[in-house]
Amino acid sequence: MIFDEFWTLEEARNYSTGEIFQKLSDLGITLKAEEFLQQIQSCYGTSDLKQQWKSLYEISAQGRDKDFVSLGALVLWERLAPDCFSSDQLYVAIEEGLDDLEAGENRKVCDLWLECWAKLKERFIPMGLSFAEVDKKFNGCLYAVSDWLLDIPTELDKLGKEEPIYFQKEIDYCRDFLATFPDADDRAVLQLTMLEAMTLFSLEKVEEGDHCFENLVKRYPGKDFLYTIWGGVHWKAAFCPPSRVDLDKAEQIYRMGLTNLGDDYKMLLPDLKAVDKERLKAKKKSRAETKQKGKGKKSTRK
Repeated sequence: MIFDEFWTLEEARNYSTGEIFQKLSDLGITLKAEEFLQQIQSCYGTSDLKQQWKSLYEISAQGRDKDFVSLGALVLWERLAPDCFSSDQLYVAIEEGLDDLEAGENRKVCDLWLECWAKLKERFIPMGLSFAEVDKKFNGCLYAVSDWLLDIPTELDKLGKEEPIYFQKEIDYCRDFLATFPDADDRAVLQLTMLEAMTLFSLEKVEEGDHCFENLVKRYPGKDFLYTIWGGVHWKAAFCPPSRVDLDKAEQIYRMGLTNLGDDYKMLLPDLKAVDKERLKAKKKSRAETKQKGKGKKSTRK
């Protein structure tokens, strides 16, 4: 069969550590455990290590033995440096997490991915990793690692609706990500800051949520949806409980948008009209309640 022509990871794992080093030596890669451990310090994973070996050794591997170079490196990394986080370990965690999400194991996935985030920062940020280089450095995963990094807070948000402690973990992650990657692109900044803001409003931390939106509109004054969403969290039923409705604040935000958006202001007009309508409705309700109270007092006097 065609698959017999390739080495498998299981086959490589059946070799002892000494046998792997000997096999690599037979293929032109002669090194000891100490050298291996030193070499991996500058590598993100086995793909980098293999490139380093190509520059250091005359590799004679042919046919299926070409597979052994990568697989042997992977098994040695597993055995000799299990605590030295690698891109290979990250890829496995991402794929396992995606499978577990389909199985409904959200908490397991969130905990696993937060652990990977901590290890990624500890291992790769000191090596100079920037957000712009994430997908270039981690190019061996079927799922873009930059997308995975932005998926983490979304999954935390979903779980937070069942276990509120994960709302705070979501907020912490968003802040930590943006502090870790000051070069984050607009997509990341907008997505994570908005997630943080909306979660803060969910936790009734209104001033902190407003502060997030204030920072966003300063940085992106021409993004009309920011004013729509920010104003909405102060009065729309989907985001705001009746006890927190602040129509004046919502109107202030929409009018800020009218000033900042220039010719694109028209998107905010329906919201402004809706706020006016809601204000009139609130006044009518207040008058009706006052009138009803007055009737109650007259009835009591009789």
